[in-house]
Formats: sequence, structure tokens, C-alpha cells
Amino acid sequence: MFEATRSRTLPSLVAVALAMTVPWTASAAPDLTLALQPPPGEPLPPVDTAAPPPADQQPPTPPVSLGGLKIEGSGASLKLGFLFQPSYELASGSLTSTQPIQHFFVRRMRLMAGLTLGTQFEFFADTDSPNIARNTNVAPSSGMIVQDAFMTWKPMDEFKLDGGMMLVPFTHNSVQGATTLYAWDYFASSFNQSAGFGNSAGRDVGAQARGLVAGHLEYRLGVFTGNRGAAPMGANNSRAEMRITARVQYNIFDPETAFFYAGTYAGAKKIVSFGAGIDHQDNYTAFAVDGFVDLPVGADVLTAQAAFLHFTPGTPPWIVVAKQSDVIVEAGYRIAALKLSPIVRFEDQLFPAVGMADSTSTLRVSAGLAWWPMGHNLNVKLFYTYVKPPGDAFNQLNLQVQLYVF
Repeated sequence: MFEATRSRTLPSLVAVALAMTVPWTASAAPDLTLALQPPPGEPLPPVDTAAPPPADQQPPTPPVSLGGLKIEGSGASLKLGFLFQPSYELASGSLTSTQPIQHFFVRRMRLMAGLTLGTQFEFFADTDSPNIARNTNVAPSSGMIVQDAFMTWKPMDEFKLDGGMMLVPFTHNSVQGATTLYAWDYFASSFNQSAGFGNSAGRDVGAQARGLVAGHLEYRLGVFTGNRGAAPMGANNSRAEMRITARVQYNIFDPETAFFYAGTYAGAKKIVSFGAGIDHQDNYTAFAVDGFVDLPVGADVLTAQAAFLHFTPGTPPWIVVAKQSDVIVEAGYRIAALKLSPIVRFEDQLFPAVGMADSTSTLRVSAGLAWWPMGHNLNVKLFYTYVKPPGDAFNQLNLQVQLYVF
């Protein structure tokens, strides 16, 4: 009897305990079912049952950019980086000789530093040891130069002020950073004016205002030292005139907001832009127009750029740049599954007739492959180039590896 009573009492106690617990639990937790119901009289929202797009149609996943050493302080940070580009070159001749060329060399070796102070001030500097052992023996002490050294005050997106030694604004390709080039190097005419100004690869010392207006229109306006040499007889003998450069670029989709443009964003941005630039001092003037495309196509990326450049040195020439009109074109397609980009390039430098001499041109046609195992941090580029100067044509093969962290 006692056993039977206990067997009936135990379930009863459990039932009472559950009954006391359920009201407290319901009052403590929100009724999610009711909260998700639409107002009376309105239909239930549709349920998205569409399958995800195939893998080859999904947007590309940009490679993770590996950063350099970063030191954090109170209101300040220091970032250190490194660029190394060992290269191999084989050519059947050159612009000045028909002698075959073959060598290993280091195209670039750079140390980079970026300093941030608070939220409005930045400083960037890098050194460079370019073309070590290119067409020469390795010297006991290869020269190292300061490539860039400038600070930036950025109170707002619409206005930033740079001061120091930097790339002057002109074409999209000439403002690209060497760390993010698409092909193995710049175009031959990207820095045509450097020798005439005595500059290093398109740099000059001065100040530049830049900004992004309405999220799409970028402007760059710079005042630089330019050429300080004495002007020849008949030219403006004043050495006080400064070099004025300017560039405007309209971005249809994503803007390019960094100081250095990239040769490709590997799908991280959707870029279609059109730009124009001018470079002037005394009786020298150059202008350029260009376009740049870097668009995701499913999981792949289409990249292309084109530009027209014209240089007028004036009479008599003070800034010694050959009068010319240049056309550059570059196009490639990144195959995500292979991390591989076939790339073609075309460049033609057209020199007008001078006196009794006929007009001439230097034509370059290139085709190559870029392999991106780790994006811009680690890549390998192999390019063949056919060069037809006014003299004998020659062929050129370049292989380059890039290791980069910042």
C-alpha cells in the first residue's frame, strides 16, 4: 500500500513543480513567436529559399594583406615595412646597343616607415636601392637613396595637405605605388620628366593639397621646387618660378582615397575612373588624360588602364625633356581559381620631326603572366617584351619576384 501511494505521489509533485515553473519562465523570456508575427491582416514575409550563387559567380575574396611590424604608443603608432624585388633579365639588345644582355639584379629594395600622430597627422618615408647589379658589377657599397619623405595633415576627407618629397600628381600610373603594380614595372614614359628636373622616379619636393569631393571627385594640386638650374639664353632667367602640377580624377564607383594608387585592388574595390593631369614650369608643359578599370567579374577581376601623355619642353628648352606624345595601354584578367593573371601591354612614344629629321617612335609590346599566391605580399611575374626603337628592334624577357609587407 505504502509503495503504491509513493508511486502516485512522486509524479504529482513533479507535475506541480513544472506548473509553478512555466509561468515564471514565460514571464521572464519574451514571446519570440508573437514578436515575429506581422500585424493582423498583413501576409507573412516571404522566406528566401534561393540557393547561393555558384562559386565561380561569387565576388572575389581579396587576399589578406600581411602587415609589417607595428609599435603602438600613447596617441601615436609606428609601422615598419619592407619591399624586395629580385629579378632576372635577358635581352637581345637595348636602346643604345645591339649587344645581348643577361643578368640577375635587384630591381628594388626598400625599407618603409609610417608614423601616425593622433587622428590627423601622418608621416611616411622609405629608402630605395634600385637596380642593384643591373648592367654592372655589384659595388662594394651599393647606393641607398631616400625615395619618399612626406607628412600629411588630414582634417577631413575633402581636404588633406601633404608636404615633403613625394610623387607629383600627373597620371594614374605615375602615382601608383611600386608595391602594388599590376605588371612587372611602370611604363617607360611614366616618369619622362624626371631626368629633366633632376628628380628620382617622379618625385619632387613641395606641398600638395588633395581631397575627395562628394565621394567621387578627387583633386590634387601641388607646388614643387622643380628645376633650379640656370635657364638658357632666351628663356625666362628667373629662378623663382615654381613647378605647378595638378590632377583631377572622377570615380564612378569606389574612390581611391590613399596617397598611392594601386595597380589592382584584387577585388577589394570596384573602380572605374577617368583622370587628367598637368605639369608646368617656365616654358615646359606636359598634360595627360587617362582611364583606369579594376572590376570584380564573379570571383575573377578585370583590370585595365590607358593614357595619353604629351610633353612640350619649350624653345629654347630649359627643362630638358624630348617633345613627344605617348600612348600606353595595359589589360589583364585575374583567374581566381589559379591566382593567375595573363596581362598584355602596349606603349608607343612618338617623337615629331625636328629640322630635317623625320618623326620617329619607340614601340613596346608586352605579354606576360602574374601569379598571386599571396596578392601583393608575394607574387611572381614573367614578361616578354618586343621593343622597336628608331634603330634595331630587340626582345626582352623579365622575371621578377616580389616580397612585400607593410
